[in-house]
Amino acid sequence: MTAAPPPGGSDPDGVDVDAAWAQILAHWDDPAAEPDRPPLPPVPPASSVPPVPPVPPAEMRRRRTDPPAEPVGPQLPDARGGTEADPLAEEHWTPPEPPPLPRGSWRAWRTWLPWLGVLGVPFFFVVVVVVRPPLPPVVVLAAVLGFVAGFVTLVLRLPSHREDDGDDGARL
Repeated sequence: MTAAPPPGGSDPDGVDVDAAWAQILAHWDDPAAEPDRPPLPPVPPASSVPPVPPVPPAEMRRRRTDPPAEPVGPQLPDARGGTEADPLAEEHWTPPEPPPLPRGSWRAWRTWLPWLGVLGVPFFFVVVVVVRPPLPPVVVLAAVLGFVAGFVTLVLRLPSHREDDGDDGARL
């Protein structure tokens, strides 16, 4: 537990906080003192500034998607005294080909039948609600059991543990 400051606004170090705060507020609107730095160079008059060169007529007719007639902006000097293109523009990365999909997994009925129960039965019930055909209760019971069986099958086929290699997922 800390002790309360003594009355009068001074802290234990002997600094009068109220007086310091009052001094800050008294000089709040005063202009700030300039730091030690050299003065800015004088601005030349407008008559001494060179005029901007006019744009050639061919350049004015150019569309934004057309390449410019001359290179725009400064070129990078190379060791021979000439100019070179931007080295970053030449670099590009092509991702590797993805591995092929497994061949037989969608041909096995154990794979697509649970998905048919989970996705097909709700679609079947939407069609039944819209069309309203006379439906025997056995068909409704079979559809509900197909949905439940497909859901249970998909949940049971989930892996029981993860192979965590300690990687955060970033691949470079």
